[in-house]
Amino acid sequence: MANVYSRLLYAEVISPAGVRSVGVDAGDVWVIRDIEAWCDDPTEQHAANGFRLSTDGGTVIWEIDAANATTRTSYRWNGHQVMEDPDTLFVTTIDDLWSIRVSGYKLTLP
Repeated sequence: MANVYSRLLYAEVISPAGVRSVGVDAGDVWVIRDIEAWCDDPTEQHAANGFRLSTDGGTVIWEIDAANATTRTSYRWNGHQVMEDPDTLFVTTIDDLWSIRVSGYKLTLP
């Protein structure tokens, strides 16, 4: 029986702000378990405009909106979201310098 370990599925410091996407490779299944986000604005802590992680079908996995976003604050999400080929994860930011890390399981179909 194979061992299954959590791994980093996606990581990026997003600058300039905008939309980034990453697709699940053919034959793979992602089980997203944890997401961490940090807006590393070099100035002092202030309100930010937020970010969203969603699927190509428009389903929002996690969002921190402008009413709840602050720079230099760590945000964490824990759950279970399954993505498989040809699913795509979209990361949308309005501010520069959001650091996003997505981890979980990368499984290979037989």
